[in-house]
Amino acid sequence: MNKTEQTAIAVRILLPSIVQQEMQTLPDVNAALPRSRLYGLVPCGEGLWSESLTSYLNRLGWRHGVSPRDLVEQEIVPRLEQEKLIHSFPQLSTFSRITAMGVNGTGDLATEWSTILEKLTKRSDLHLLTLRSWVGDLPSRGHLRRKPAWCPHCYTEWKEQGFPLYQPLLWMIQMVTACPRHQVRLENRCPHCQKYQSAIALNTTAGHCTQCDSCLGANLNVVREPERARFQQWVVNSLEELRNESMKSGLLFKECFFTNLAVCMQERGTCSKFADITGFSANILSLWAGRKNIPYAYNPPLEAVFEFCYACNVTPLQVMLTPEVLLQAIQGETLLRHNRPRRMTSRLKDPEQCLEHIQAFLHEQEEPLGIYQIAKQLGYSAHQLVHHFPQECEQMTQRAREYRRQRREKRKAQVRKEVRQAVITLHEQGIFPTDGKVRASLSDPNLMRLAEARITRHAILREIGLE
Repeated sequence: MNKTEQTAIAVRILLPSIVQQEMQTLPDVNAALPRSRLYGLVPCGEGLWSESLTSYLNRLGWRHGVSPRDLVEQEIVPRLEQEKLIHSFPQLSTFSRITAMGVNGTGDLATEWSTILEKLTKRSDLHLLTLRSWVGDLPSRGHLRRKPAWCPHCYTEWKEQGFPLYQPLLWMIQMVTACPRHQVRLENRCPHCQKYQSAIALNTTAGHCTQCDSCLGANLNVVREPERARFQQWVVNSLEELRNESMKSGLLFKECFFTNLAVCMQERGTCSKFADITGFSANILSLWAGRKNIPYAYNPPLEAVFEFCYACNVTPLQVMLTPEVLLQAIQGETLLRHNRPRRMTSRLKDPEQCLEHIQAFLHEQEEPLGIYQIAKQLGYSAHQLVHHFPQECEQMTQRAREYRRQRREKRKAQVRKEVRQAVITLHEQGIFPTDGKVRASLSDPNLMRLAEARITRHAILREIGLE
């Protein structure tokens, strides 16, 4: 049996004093890696598809196994400034449904929330999940959507491929109405309950409706926008161009764009030429360039600025870099007059057939549909139907409203009947009908949360002399 020779190992014996001196020179691993209070969750998406801050906040709450609103109430609200805490958070549920979209914007709300989350998670890139990293100094109003939107086909693909479901910041921009990957319209109402989504969820999970917990990414009809497809693709490319330049050089949109526009409009006749090319009035363009003496700061919507650049065949970044681009654009002879894309196409492909379908819906005896549901089935927007068929749409609205009123009254009557029966049954059994006892006797314990159920219980207690 062969013996393998092993290399000799030199052993260094240290005295206790030497060991103590060398241990003091070693780096403290715990000090180099401070512990964060919340998980340092990595944001989803890259570049144009980077995650929004509200989406990150929701995923952070679900990662901790708690409701995102509970996470906000316990970790973020106590760290806000007191004056903002009093005025902005009278009720967290109302803030989550109405105001929370501002967390993704460019204002103080987005800055404060991203700073707090960076301290809690020990991450330094969460401020990039807001619109400030895209358009810099522009105000949030008029640029962000009021309610979250999503692409159902993206949700379906991500779920099938095992990717995490999230909401890109691109979907939160108001002028982005179609998904650049699937060329379909972004949805902003649940297909099941027809309700808007809350920016900060309560007890639902990713990819589900924040109101009825239904899946948002399956069995949805494709609604394409061919008349705006070209403009939407140009918008997405221009936004990506702006974001890359902002990340590289920190260029400010408002300061550069409107300054260069004012320089261009100093040339004689340029204002009227811009008005002819883009369809914007000369007064509006003068406001943009600061040529009107007004007592307030005028901030045009980002969509209007993009429409102006689209009509001039230039990108916003090109105007921000040099005013010569605009001067060269108005000198071109191939530009069309009023080449500005419409924000809403009011033309219908077949008005007569559309009217027949609407009248058929009006004469149905089943559950009436709302205007948004009918418009989606016909492939139009609700604004188009209201514009072309105001009387029929008013009848549909009244019919749906009356149906919902009757359904509410029927539900209240059923609740009163069930609570009354539960209270009388418990009393006959010699059991005092407390709130908990009555709740356990109902077919749905959550019915006791309704004001009608509590009022009925107290009324029956007074009838039988127990209160």
